[in-house]
Amino acid sequence: MSTNNRRELEKYNRRNDILNAAQNLFFSQRFENVSLNEIAKKVHLGRSTIYHYFENKEELFFAIVLRGALILHKLVQEEVDSSIEKLTAFRSE
Repeated sequence: MSTNNRRELEKYNRRNDILNAAQNLFFSQRFENVSLNEIAKKVHLGRSTIYHYFENKEELFFAIVLRGALILHKLVQEEVDSSIEKLTAFRSE
């Protein structure tokens, strides 16, 4: 693996670690009660590192919501595709 690929993977993993920590905190506490300092502590990073990935707490929250929406979209799409296959198979019989 090249150095560039390794760095990109590290950035991707760090971003996901931040998202996961923030999601856990937002779900266990209210959005208003969570600070970027708490999120940074949870992932053992400095607060300034969080700002490297997200402009503010609202952007971080939106990224979590977007990630959830994409997961939901994928699940719905799989169900639709499965249903279409079943209907097509039923019609062919």
